Amino acid sequence: MLDWTENALVALWFATEIEITENHSVVWIFSPDDEDILKEKQADPFLIKSSKVFCPNHISERITDPAGWFTCHKLMDTHNFFQFETLKKYKDKLIKTCYP
Repeated sequence: MLDWTENALVALWFATEIEITENHSVVWIFSPDDEDILKEKQADPFLIKSSKVFCPNHISERITDPAGWFTCHKLMDTHNFFQFETLKKYKDKLIKTCYP
């Protein structure tokens, strides 16, 4: 599961809050289609057959303050996950931004 925010400033804060070991910090911009979003009435996000975006019930300020969303990803038979940015379905929906 990956967490996302609707707030660009929150994303930048999380990307730069700790000292990085790489040359830069990364913020991914994700623009899902309606079909990518798990509707509230649908099944458990952990039983999905493909990667989906969902907005959890806001039971914690830790989630509501940063306008939190999550992506759940199908577990492969090898008990691994595909890297989200390598999935063809999302190629045109993701933008990688880097910050020194």
